[in-house]
Amino acid sequence: MSDQPPKGPGFNTAPGGPADPPAGPNTIAHKSEEERLAKLRADLKGMLAVQGDKQRGRAQSFYPYILIRSLVGDRGDRPINVPFWESPDIWTYTAAPDAAPAVPPDHGGVVTAGVPNTLYAHVWNLGRAPIAGVKVEFYWFNPSLGIVGANANLIGMVRVDLGPRSSPTCHKLVKCPRAWVPSVVNGGHECLVVRASAIGDYLNPAHEWDSWADRHVAQRNIHVALAQADMQRLLTSLEATRPAQTRTQLLQVGEHADIALRIAAPQLKLDTKVQTLVLAELEPDGSLHLSPTAAGTPGGMAPAKPAVAPAAVTVLGAARINPAALLAVKAAPAPPATAPQQTYVLAQSGANLQTLVGHFNLISPEVLKEVQLLKPPVKGEAQVLRIVSYQGDQMVGGYTVIVQGA
Repeated sequence: MSDQPPKGPGFNTAPGGPADPPAGPNTIAHKSEEERLAKLRADLKGMLAVQGDKQRGRAQSFYPYILIRSLVGDRGDRPINVPFWESPDIWTYTAAPDAAPAVPPDHGGVVTAGVPNTLYAHVWNLGRAPIAGVKVEFYWFNPSLGIVGANANLIGMVRVDLGPRSSPTCHKLVKCPRAWVPSVVNGGHECLVVRASAIGDYLNPAHEWDSWADRHVAQRNIHVALAQADMQRLLTSLEATRPAQTRTQLLQVGEHADIALRIAAPQLKLDTKVQTLVLAELEPDGSLHLSPTAAGTPGGMAPAKPAVAPAAVTVLGAARINPAALLAVKAAPAPPATAPQQTYVLAQSGANLQTLVGHFNLISPEVLKEVQLLKPPVKGEAQVLRIVSYQGDQMVGGYTVIVQGA
């Protein structure tokens, strides 16, 4: 009995039938069909391509372009060299997800330790093509200057579909489906990291936790404390995670802290007497330098260490915050009175973050005469400090402390 149907026009002209031209070894398509398919594939590339795409990049091609912003005005260009740990796209709300609204009234401010909190991420697609199944992951870390995957604590994840950038559905505020209970040990001030990726728009495998290098990653490292609050535990955690061979700056921040304040403490006003200024810099060799940088340094990103040590005392410019007094940090031990001290070299070696924050106790009496001190903030006001780590001239880690008046 034959397993083939009877001969006839319906079968003879079917693929693989007697009248069908020979096919290749791994396909039922005969040669002419394979040639047509090859031509269509070649034509399709030209149809999808936009004139000048090679010059204009992925965002101008028919692709998705996932983004979680690291700063206001962020369009996904990477690397960036600004404080990337103050993302406006990470929101919080003090309640479990089933009791939290789809869109909270604000960014959430300070989270409450020991109780359920809900996280949100504002996720964008700035590409010309829509994308389905974007995976959004929510993580917390202990306070850190260097985000490493081994220290990640997954809170939850969710998927979302996004339209092209020409559509109002190109962005969405996404709620984490699982509650986050911040640790009482850390006072609720853990670092938050959110990542968004999908098939066709992946995380950068070389920088899968680095928001300064990958537009799919966002970070929120902002701590709000009362003046005179004990910051020893926070500094210990930051020192333990400070990347090797980095230089670290301590800044007082003026108007450049406006967004951080809106995110974490919208009820406070910035102390207008504070100008953005590098206070001191810790070098990879453990030396510590007082910054003679003039007031108003944009972002405070200039190296504090002068190329040549000045021979005489120089006016230090703007009024300065004394961070150790403001944060009740134990000041670094003063050097012996007989030890010679260059004007801006506060320690030759062995300094760390505690020494950096407590650097005022190492300033020589001659230099101290040139320093104008700022008073702590009053009630309703805030003064802002940033700790920033660099590899070369690239920012690779940071933490922002908002200090409110008691």
